[in-house]
Amino acid sequence: MTEQMRVTLTFLFVALSLCACPKKPEGTAAGTRVIDWKLAQSDRESIRGATTAEVAKKDVPFTAHPTPDSTVVLALHLEVATVTFTEDGKPATHTAAISVSADVTENGGYSFGTPQCAGPHYQLAAPGEAPREMMLMCNVRVKKSDADVLISFTVRGDGKVE
Repeated sequence: MTEQMRVTLTFLFVALSLCACPKKPEGTAAGTRVIDWKLAQSDRESIRGATTAEVAKKDVPFTAHPTPDSTVVLALHLEVATVTFTEDGKPATHTAAISVSADVTENGGYSFGTPQCAGPHYQLAAPGEAPREMMLMCNVRVKKSDADVLISFTVRGDGKVE
């Protein structure tokens, strides 16, 4: 075997080996926790130390379509409760999310950025009617080579997700 043939065969072996390597999956890995929010992190200072009662846990799948031809699925883990706190010097009792976490189920090829959750804030009520439940709004930026999109969801005090 000539030196040129040995170099050629070595090159072919290396090239074929590289082609046979499994491709690294794109995006954030399934099972990765991308949101982990607790009531103590609320941007509403008055509710951070609220007392809770009637805590309910709920697991909810959430599907988003960042683009018309892509899908992202999150497994949401929620805790909602009746919360009591002081606001404007008066006691307030409402239902609200007290814990929200989200794990990637399907990433659609997207990488997830840093999440943001705002609230819980009051749901608007009819004039003269006191608000009953509160809403927590969460969003997270997802990116891939051809898209940079914000996906959002709202958790209501009864545990419904919109």
